[in-house]
Amino acid sequence: MPKKIFFLGLIITIISIISGCALQKKSPKLENVTLKLKWLHQAQFAGNYAAKEKGIYEKYGLNTTLEPFSFESPTIEAVVSGKAEFGITGADELMLAREKGLPIKALAVIYKTNPVCAYSLQNSNITKPQDFLGKTIGIERASDGTEVNIGILYSAMMSRLGINREKINEITIGYDASELLAGKTDISTGYIINEPHQVVEAGQKVNTILMADYGVNMYADVLFTTEDIINKKPDLVEKFVRATLDGWQFAIENQEETIDMILKYAVNSSREHQKYMLETSIPLIYTGDSPLGWMDAKQWEGVQRTLFDQEILKKPIRPENAYTMEFLNKIYNIKNKQKVSVRLSWLHQNQFAGFYAADQMGFYNQEGINVNLHSAGYGLSVEDQILAGESSFGVSTAINFLKKISEGKKLKAIAAIHQQDPTVFISLKEKNMKTLQDFKNITLAGSDTGIESVKMMLTKNNIDFSSVNFIPKKYGIKSLTDPAVDVLTGVSFNELIDAQNNNLELNALYPKDNNINGYHNIIFATEEFIQKNPELVKKFMKASLEGWKYVVSHPNESTNFVFEYDMGLNPTHQEKMLKDSIRYIAPEKNTQIGRMTKEKWQTTYDDLKAIGEIKNEFDVDQIFTNEFIQ
Repeated sequence: MPKKIFFLGLIITIISIISGCALQKKSPKLENVTLKLKWLHQAQFAGNYAAKEKGIYEKYGLNTTLEPFSFESPTIEAVVSGKAEFGITGADELMLAREKGLPIKALAVIYKTNPVCAYSLQNSNITKPQDFLGKTIGIERASDGTEVNIGILYSAMMSRLGINREKINEITIGYDASELLAGKTDISTGYIINEPHQVVEAGQKVNTILMADYGVNMYADVLFTTEDIINKKPDLVEKFVRATLDGWQFAIENQEETIDMILKYAVNSSREHQKYMLETSIPLIYTGDSPLGWMDAKQWEGVQRTLFDQEILKKPIRPENAYTMEFLNKIYNIKNKQKVSVRLSWLHQNQFAGFYAADQMGFYNQEGINVNLHSAGYGLSVEDQILAGESSFGVSTAINFLKKISEGKKLKAIAAIHQQDPTVFISLKEKNMKTLQDFKNITLAGSDTGIESVKMMLTKNNIDFSSVNFIPKKYGIKSLTDPAVDVLTGVSFNELIDAQNNNLELNALYPKDNNINGYHNIIFATEEFIQKNPELVKKFMKASLEGWKYVVSHPNESTNFVFEYDMGLNPTHQEKMLKDSIRYIAPEKNTQIGRMTKEKWQTTYDDLKAIGEIKNEFDVDQIFTNEFIQ
């Protein structure tokens, strides 16, 4: 062999060895992760199969195991215990887990539109919820009878539409269409991506009613992990979210190939069924109004409200803590405007309509600020949340605000939303509670603010409060129908409207008609925040006041803004709430919205002091400013 050829071969061999070593160095070891699914293998998780089978997870350095749901190791339990790094669950289940103190957060949403539906045989002519009256409907529930998201959304829809469920025979069914096909139900509930096709496969035609089309929608599948993994392994989380969304993008664009992948996992299913499931899922996953996986604060607020109204969630929590946008913002390179957050004093409803108008009419956008409106959370008061820096601005009652100031807290009111107090004391007509003199030896149900209003009102009118028995209430008018309760405290634009909507004959007594008439909802911030951010406060207040002015001058146009934050609210109630609220926002034609006076603050201060609720005296001149009222 010629020497040149020998040395050339040797050089090529050496280069090959070196190149191989270099390639080995460039191929780092894959990190093992497990994704625990929400249910058994099916097209519901098509994006994950695509990411696995097309090497997308591997491209991001991940060796991913896709583990189906099992009753022995439920999804949330598996992730919290460390058996899986990531999981897919429902937004409702995630919120309930956080209520229990489990430290998990959503990273991205898969199903933006919830697939929960009601379905029936086509020849039954059941095409809308009102057709359920007089029929038997099957509700999918857990084996122990616990309501799952299907029952929750069904209840929310019927409540929103005002349909009397006593005229419907509701039974519990399993997770398939067998009861409908056997004639045991007229209507059954399930996922539009699954059970209705079982009816078609049985040779029947089917009608479907998607509950989201009737104003009740909760995120269905969300990708989640623990706060610990988010904090300690943010790079891992970002890679996994990126890979999963890339997988879904592939599944949407390559459906036939994706079905082949699905069938490797869903081995006992038919191609036809999985094709139907995928085709039906895609419009619910990619809705066209935002990128894949994108989450919206208003939707999360709506999840909380639906769960709370259905008494599934026992106490309001902070929805913004249930999810993080950190990774989606990185993935989609979102550059945010100047951020502002507002903590409301209660759940989303039209007593806060001015903020919704400022958002929906673009007033905040015109000022170059991005405002997140957070409903009340459980635990810390609104004032304490603002002091802790959890939000920029707060909305609270003047009474609670003054009590917190008396504890030495450095807060300042910057506007009064309600110029008059809408508190009302309502009782059934049969109780004959018409005057303050009738408040002796009664049982009163209400909130802490309500009880203080009663104390102030009775004290100011020289009536002994000690004979009143107080029972704290949770929410709504249920306390009013309790035989042990004589009077319920509330506000005219909420509890009073609820009572009237339930056709209850009532007596109503207002503190404002009995020498108690301070401010109600006020906007405030810490003194430090105002001093450090005067321009931001100015922008926020300018836009917010424009929103409130718009509401007062355009009540009909403003009624529906709230549904961007909570679709499940009752439209009639919200319309009445807004119209009633306006008379407290602008009680007179020449009212300058938001402006405050020392005289009014002083009156409430003196009334609170008279009942021992002012711990330390202070000058009311120092606790408010009209600087930002234009």
